Amino acid sequence: MTNNPITEPARQPATVADELAREIKRVRLEVGISQRALAAKIGYSRQYVSMAEWENSDLPSAELIRAIDTALCAGGELVALRAKAGSRQRAEISTTYPSQAEATKEIRDLTVDAGAIDVMAIRGLGILGLNDSLLRDSLPAHARLRVLLMDPESEAVATRAQAIGESADSFAVGIRLSIARIKELADAGRPVEIYTYSQVPVWRIIKIDDVLFVSAFTMNREGHTSPTHRFDPNDQGVLHHAFVSTFEQAVSSATRIV
Repeated sequence: MTNNPITEPARQPATVADELAREIKRVRLEVGISQRALAAKIGYSRQYVSMAEWENSDLPSAELIRAIDTALCAGGELVALRAKAGSRQRAEISTTYPSQAEATKEIRDLTVDAGAIDVMAIRGLGILGLNDSLLRDSLPAHARLRVLLMDPESEAVATRAQAIGESADSFAVGIRLSIARIKELADAGRPVEIYTYSQVPVWRIIKIDDVLFVSAFTMNREGHTSPTHRFDPNDQGVLHHAFVSTFEQAVSSATRIV
């Protein structure tokens, strides 16, 4: 039976990103190493390595591919394929991480030379409020920092606290602690602005110059445990622009406290 080109949909050609995913899997199996063993060897989670082998998915980060290429002794083949795919890809989301922890190194590396950093969170403890938080040690002294946190006096505190199984009092204490720690940066002469908002948020946004890292708050998960998506500037994309606008609109309606 012959195919009917009129009634049958055309098969989409494989992209270079798909070719990269297949090649990672092929080389890994040829070497004879499991995803779990490979992940342990390069210091990533098994889930992250598994995602690198998914077709029709987002392009893995260059850092991950370099690590896999070295571990599998691929001689730069995987790195070259990733570079080729990156030059062609116009995807809105350039990389998806299973959680913020998987993106830590990349975020900190970008932060070191950043001129402007924007953060929209609920408490912000894991981003700026603790000594070992995501950004605190990597913040350049000259970088302009704008931070939006939930108003600890707002009714939204009780709503969010209940959603994740905490008391409203302890939840509010966490926000106040974070505000106090970020104020220390301002007191040290850094260009810092702190704002508070009163609604229950959906998005958690970290903007480092023009690069965005976005995750979602859900009914039972904090933003740092949800998948984290990297958005690079894209003249054909709308999501990058939308999230930048979301942040700016939040600033315009928030209360500045520092």
